[in-house]
Amino acid sequence: MLTAPGTYTGGTTIEIGTFELGSGGSVVSNVTFADLRPGETLRLDTGANQLGASIAGFSAGDSIDLAFLGFNAAISAIWLETGPNAGTLSLIENGATVAALNLTGQYTSAEFSFSSDGHSGTAIGLRNPPPPAGTTAALIMSDTSDNLEIYDLGNNAVLASATLGNVLSFSQSGSIVVFQVVGLGGFFGSDTSDIMLRSATTGTFQVDDVGNNNITNSVAMGQVGLEWSVAGFGDFSSHGGETDMLMRNSNSGAFEIYDISNNAITSAASMGQVGLEWSVAGFGDFSTRLNESDMLMRNNNTGQFELYDISNNQLTSAAPMGQVGLEWSVAGFGDFSGNANETDMLMRNMNTGAFEIYDIRNNQLVSAAAMGQVGLEWSVAGFGPINGAGASDMLMRNNNTGAFEVYDITSNQLTNAAPMGQVGLEWSVGGIATDPPGSANAQIAQAMASYTLSAAPLAAESPIAAATQLSPASPLIAAPRPS
Repeated sequence: MLTAPGTYTGGTTIEIGTFELGSGGSVVSNVTFADLRPGETLRLDTGANQLGASIAGFSAGDSIDLAFLGFNAAISAIWLETGPNAGTLSLIENGATVAALNLTGQYTSAEFSFSSDGHSGTAIGLRNPPPPAGTTAALIMSDTSDNLEIYDLGNNAVLASATLGNVLSFSQSGSIVVFQVVGLGGFFGSDTSDIMLRSATTGTFQVDDVGNNNITNSVAMGQVGLEWSVAGFGDFSSHGGETDMLMRNSNSGAFEIYDISNNAITSAASMGQVGLEWSVAGFGDFSTRLNESDMLMRNNNTGQFELYDISNNQLTSAAPMGQVGLEWSVAGFGDFSGNANETDMLMRNMNTGAFEIYDIRNNQLVSAAAMGQVGLEWSVAGFGPINGAGASDMLMRNNNTGAFEVYDITSNQLTNAAPMGQVGLEWSVGGIATDPPGSANAQIAQAMASYTLSAAPLAAESPIAAATQLSPASPLIAAPRPS
């Protein structure tokens, strides 16, 4: 943090972190947000005329902290243009102007947002525009500097993108806590693009609510020992529209469900213990029952699968699902067959890049279909309705270039492929999210940097041989952990 109690005549550039203009200090030329990365803060400690000129470069993710002005939810903004690329932002409270700032740039009154700075002051931010018409998915990405971005996808194209901010957080002791994206879900409201974050050093959880391409709220969700890892998310409580969290103890193999509603953990339930030679392969509606997220596990040594039905936070049944050679890995899950309330499995051969779809219905494999072969320099980035609502299309990324390619999947077949641009490899995919069926703005959240329209094409697909046939697996269920 830089403190400036004196007079600065040459201007100030805020490059990383916070520039704090102390009481009695002044700057007589422009203060500029350099935007080497989003998330810079200009903090003004008093309401005196500390800035002799304008604030330039203010953009989404940055903050102007009026430490002298107590936050009031009734504060509104009036933007008045004073030139072709300049204007004055007035903060209005109860009909009176309580602060005014000169800004260089083009804005509207509706773009500005106000919130508490956490220290009795008022923080000014900028809202991103909402997703454009035709958005069916949203992709969230994060970079090595802990920034988040969201990309609105639809019709196999990136329709819009926006910066969400930085996931750094200051603890009550003043230390910096770095969070990592662990999943997306409907943790608040009806959308499914809220971001669950966790600190890799403290085990602390935080939810960032995402609405209309903006983080609308950040809520602390408590702390769990690091011997517990996130196994996945789903509607384990069987409450429609709720995304719960399943965690697993890395020492014992025990499972614990945390029900999440309105950004709060409403209950917790033990779900038993499974030997650590079994790993979680994924979650889906394998039993074909509405509002149910079941779990599929796989034996690390044999390749055997076992399915666990989960309803009302309990394991209601278990079923063996056969065995597949370990050269085949689980690539992901989705409705690839087009059958309602069905979650199918996509597997990939790690030696050849070949894909195979397994349709799962009523806890049984009902059919299998070869889906072609893609070079191993391409990895699966996720699944979602990238081409249109209701589909489970596959997004792939080139490990060497960062290029994206989307594959439309209908009735267990690849029907189309399209380049989706290129993103620097310092950015990683945090997840793909969709709103509930019928929502006007279903979206996918992803952070992408250096997006270009020149993505390298995927290797041509060639037919593949059928994957190893499934054979009966041994029962897996273990006794529940004592509560």
